[in-house]
Amino acid sequence: MPIRAIADWTARCRRWWYRCGEMRQADTFRRQNVGPRSFIDPTAQILGWRQVRIGHHTIVGENTLINVNHRQGPEPMVLIGDNCFIARRNFFTAGARISMGDYCLTSPDCHFLGAGHDFSSPLAPYATTGVTTDGVIEIGPNCWFGSSVIVMKNVRIGFGSVLGAGAMICSDVPPCSVVIGSPGRIVKRFDMRRKMWVKVEDYPADGDSLLPDEAIYLADLRARFPAIKGARVAAGKASGDL
Repeated sequence: MPIRAIADWTARCRRWWYRCGEMRQADTFRRQNVGPRSFIDPTAQILGWRQVRIGHHTIVGENTLINVNHRQGPEPMVLIGDNCFIARRNFFTAGARISMGDYCLTSPDCHFLGAGHDFSSPLAPYATTGVTTDGVIEIGPNCWFGSSVIVMKNVRIGFGSVLGAGAMICSDVPPCSVVIGSPGRIVKRFDMRRKMWVKVEDYPADGDSLLPDEAIYLADLRARFPAIKGARVAAGKASGDL
């Protein structure tokens, strides 16, 4: 066998062995970093299992992609809480961190864009310029994302909020808000005194002072709903039809 052919075969073997090692390592982190009773659809892809944490009783739906762009450090960069449901075709791309609290519910085609390509100069292909590292997305517990919501980097969404279908979230959202449109605008808040959603113009001046602390809000949810049996059949065709 020619020396060149031997060298090529050796290189292919090394690449194959290295790839097998990566896959074994990913399986190890998957077992370590996913809580009990959670389900990840077989078609979901996670790039960077070492830096991903998924809580208990959480479902990740079909064709979802979670991409940790910078995988060198030990710290988790994508955190999805307990009792969450991530619907089909969701996309998470992490810069510094994406954190989603417990009991969050997403609809199909939601995007959480914590990172983007560096476009400081058009004189180089954007595919080669690298990915930003500074983006942070923080989502409080019990938020509901309608279909095709887009959340941009450096945004904080307060607990109990509802993000309407097609909304683009470019700025912080206070707790217990309803947001619609692109760019997103707050149209309702939850009035704790009257225990009802009201138009934002009718929200009382002292409304925020009546909101519970996030930790107290979450503790109450955990006490009343310690484990939610999510609708796995809605996550993808792997669970079949009804």
